[in-house]
Order: sequence, then C-alpha cells, then structure tokens
Amino acid sequence: MGQAKKRGTREERIAQAMLMREPEQFFGYDRERRPDESPFELPEDGLVCMVSSITSQNLEAARMETGKNFEIGQWFCSTGAHSTTVVHGPFESSESAFNFAHEKFGVVRFMSAPQWE
Repeated sequence: MGQAKKRGTREERIAQAMLMREPEQFFGYDRERRPDESPFELPEDGLVCMVSSITSQNLEAARMETGKNFEIGQWFCSTGAHSTTVVHGPFESSESAFNFAHEKFGVVRFMSAPQWE
C-alpha cells in the first residue's frame, strides 16, 4: 500500500489538515489607527476585544473555560483580560462575530498578528 493510501483519501487528508489549523484571531479597536502608529503593531490603546475561530487547538480550552458547547468552525468574541475575560458566542461565522463586536463594543477596525508557517 502506498504512503498516500495509508494516510487516507485526499478529502480525508484535507479535513485532517483543517482540524490542525491554528485559530484565527482578530483584535478589535474602538478607534482608527493614528497616523504615527505602525500598521504592523498591535497597540493596547483602544483595544476592546478579540474575535477568534474555534479549531481543534483551542476547542477543549474554550469549552472548559466558558462552559459553552463550542464546535470546530464556530467563532467567539472575548473582552477583558485574564480572570476578567468574558466570552460571547458561539457565532456561526466570523462576520457574525465582527458585527457583534461592532454593535456591542463600538469596534471600528480589526487587526491580526502576522503568521508564518
């Protein structure tokens, strides 16, 4: 049996790769970027929330920390830090989570940290 056949069909391998993905994270700000700010930094000033996807890498932690029955592919919006963190969701799409952040917390822009493979 060939190496590829041992790992499953193409569709099974793609599904497995999707499960191993890092969560996508977007940081929501209640103000526009100032002209003197670098577009590559994530300042704390104006930061009001984080919107994140649920993947296999954060599924169990999200469930344990919130008591919510999150599923892979859903999204959440969190506010606060450390022991004061509040998690809102689940949302079925990133757009729903972004809209919630805009309506509930006045978010006007999102930024994400660069990722390299």
